[in-house]
Amino acid sequence: MSAKSNFMQALNEIGGDKPAEAPAAPARPTPAPAQPADPSARTVITRDTRIVGSITTSSALDVAGTVVGDIVCEADMRVTGRIEGNVAANGIEMAGSRIKGDVSVKGTAYVRQGSVTVGNLSAKTAEINGNIKGDLSIEGGVQILDNGHVVGDVKADVLEITRGAAVQGRLLIRSSEGRPDPFADL
Repeated sequence: MSAKSNFMQALNEIGGDKPAEAPAAPARPTPAPAQPADPSARTVITRDTRIVGSITTSSALDVAGTVVGDIVCEADMRVTGRIEGNVAANGIEMAGSRIKGDVSVKGTAYVRQGSVTVGNLSAKTAEINGNIKGDLSIEGGVQILDNGHVVGDVKADVLEITRGAAVQGRLLIRSSEGRPDPFADL
């Protein structure tokens, strides 16, 4: 018998009562459903912080520190630190960042000068002025600016390359798909 049962039995014997059953454990409260995040809420991972593990948030996210793990952000992200893992966000600004993993964005991806990404980038639109080693799959238009360096294939509806930019890979502009082959008769 447990100490609690022995104690309850002893109390009942002293009081002349029948042995009482031990009280049932209190019911655990059901957790409330998660409330939608405040649109102005922002999570900040500071420069001196290192997180090992995945992150999921509906708040905007600033990563100045290091994250080793995947990130899913239902809002916009700003990355000035390091990420080793895949990233999915509504929109992203990479400014002096180091990312090793694929980046998938529902809106616009800004790759600022000094940023380095090793992984594929998919977005609705993109502005590249940093370094990417991986394929770009852009639904709409992509601008590769004068400090932009892409090593990989670029697939987009519209492509604009500024003088000074570097692209090492194949280019596929979707607006050319489905056009008749003007070279077929040669």
